[in-house]
Amino acid sequence: MGSTAESWVDEEADGEEEEDAVAICALCGEPILFADEMFLLELCDATPGGDGEAPFITYLAEPNGDYVFEPYWAHFECGEEIWEDLREAAEDRPPAEPAVSLLKCSICDSGIAPLEPFCLSTFGEIRPSGRSPDFVQAAYVYRMSRQPSATCLACIAAAIPEYFDWWEDVIDGLGDRNVGED
Repeated sequence: MGSTAESWVDEEADGEEEEDAVAICALCGEPILFADEMFLLELCDATPGGDGEAPFITYLAEPNGDYVFEPYWAHFECGEEIWEDLREAAEDRPPAEPAVSLLKCSICDSGIAPLEPFCLSTFGEIRPSGRSPDFVQAAYVYRMSRQPSATCLACIAAAIPEYFDWWEDVIDGLGDRNVGED
């Protein structure tokens, strides 16, 4: 789980390029192909690690392993301007500080509390997997940054509000975090 891409391709895609697509860019609607640089956002939560260890991050998934909320894929060039605008907007907003926080948002420096949903943002490249069960080509995200970064839902909502059309139930459960508001 985590960063595989085989299930997010339009199964009825027309044309050779679309058949080779690993995912579809949520911003431009064009296919994301092998070797493309991209952003991947996955909804997660975190629980404390033991004895000062790093928090344990969990992808929100059904008991059968399927995602509860579909990952968000975008070409690097499509998302680059959005992330830059978001960083500039966050400079004027004080960070939220919950009583206990496990992580810090990579954009606004707000604390992320235990079990609070957040996005794990991965910058990487789509590569073919060395493993191909049933001879079906699978893909994985080769991380081009050292670690995925935590991004709070308030920042994600400010950058790409349409993202939350997919995740409305998550937003309803956040209460006073002002997700999507300035």
